[in-house]
Order: sequence, then structure tokens, then C-alpha cells
Amino acid sequence: SSSSSSNNRTSSRDVLVLSQQHFALGCMPTFAVMRRTLYVRNHHSDHIFSFRFEPGLYAGVLSFAPSTGQLEPGESCAVLLTFAARDGARVYNLECCCRVRDETAEAQHRADVKASNRAQERADNEFTYTDQFRTGRGRTGGYNSRAAAAAGFKLTQVTAGVDKTGRAIAQSLASTLPAAAAAA
Repeated sequence: SSSSSSNNRTSSRDVLVLSQQHFALGCMPTFAVMRRTLYVRNHHSDHIFSFRFEPGLYAGVLSFAPSTGQLEPGESCAVLLTFAARDGARVYNLECCCRVRDETAEAQHRADVKASNRAQERADNEFTYTDQFRTGRGRTGGYNSRAAAAAGFKLTQVTAGVDKTGRAIAQSLASTLPAAAAAA
């Protein structure tokens, strides 16, 4: 985030905010352990966010507990930052990463992709057969059998698709209807 520790205002990008951006630990003896508590807060009104702290190259001297978490809208989490001074006298200037994921948006995206894939599969496996010799609308529409016969066509309604193995399948419509519907 671009805001400093003294500036706690949130922008539209800062929906998950740390209570403190920078820590100055001061001088400490070698092999000393220093702990600080920081808070992670979800400022979004209806999205769930997850976070993961990554100390990277500093995993031996810097740790977070918990290092991962998920926050509901408006929820906060206390995170314990632990720094252990090692390797003699030195000045540490460490940067670490906190990765944030919008779980709500990702779940919506996965649902949209799934729906799109289902629609694409359906479009790939189904088609609509229209008969140029029908004279009416819907199931009760008439059929001009003389014109069809003159053109060499016979009346057959077929449902078609592809089965799970990819083979083309076709069945007459009358055999797929329940007995009551076929009689109607």
C-alpha cells in the first residue's frame, strides 16, 4: 500500500489495511527477539479477502503469526511480527510482502467461467432444426406434406446431440416424450 503509518486513510485500492506500515525496532542485542503486534482490517463492505505474509529471504529472522488468514467484511485480525537478530552486529532494513486476494471476486469469476463453459458445451452439442415446410407456429403448426413430398422430404422430428464419449446421437422425438405427451 502507498500510505504511510501516520496516514491511515483508505483509498479505493486499500480495502485490506495494515495498522502499521513501517516498524523501527531500534538497537537490540545479538540473538535478541523482538515482537510487535499489527492489525489487518478488511474495509470492504461486502467482499471477503484473504492475506498471506511472505518474509521471503528473511524467513530466518522475520516471522508472522498467523502468516495467513481470511477476513470477512469489516473484520480485523491481530498478527504477531517476530524479529530475531542473528549473525552479529548489523543493520537490518527488511521488506516483506503481504499478498491479498479478493475471494469474493474470484469465486464470482469461477462461477462465471463455469457458466460460460456450460453454455459453450451446450452450444457445441445442441442445435435447432427448423423445417421449411411448417406452416404454423409451435407444436400445433401445420405441415405442408405435399410440398415436402414434392421436394423429396418426409416428416421426421429428431433430437440430436453428443454423448459423453463424443459420439453423435440422434433419437426420434416421439420416443423421447412421455406417453401422455406423445399422445397429445
